[in-house]
Amino acid sequence: PPPNPEPDPDPEPIPNPPPIPAAGFRALIIYEQSAPLPNEQQAVMTSAAVREYLAQHCVKDAAGRPAFRIFDQNADLKNEDKIWRDAMALPRAGLPWLIVSNGTAGYSGPLPENPEKAVELLAKYAGP
Repeated sequence: PPPNPEPDPDPEPIPNPPPIPAAGFRALIIYEQSAPLPNEQQAVMTSAAVREYLAQHCVKDAAGRPAFRIFDQNADLKNEDKIWRDAMALPRAGLPWLIVSNGTAGYSGPLPENPEKAVELLAKYAGP
C-alpha cells in the first residue's frame, strides 16, 4: 500500500491583536446612561476597589492621569486622545462593554457582573 501522506503542517495562528494597539495597560468602560443596570454591575463603574486598581495599574496619559475611561456611548470625545476615540469605535455586541488592553493582549466584551469579577478580569491583563 502507498505510504501515509504527510500530515498538513499546523496552520498559522490567527493573530489576535490587542483592542488598543498601544503599549501599557488601559481600560475603557462604555455604557448607556439611560439604560438601567443591575446594582452589582453599576457598582463596577463606581467601586472604589475597581477605580483604585485601575489607578495603580494603568499607564499614565500625557496629562499624568491613569489611562482608563468610563464613557457613555454617546459621549462627545472631541477633546479626548485619539486612542480613546479609536477604542470607542471598536465593534461591540451590547452595553455595558469593557475594553482592556496591555498592548500585546486584551479583552473586549461584556462588563463583568460585579466589582470582584471586574478586578479579576483586569488582573489577567495588568501584569504584576
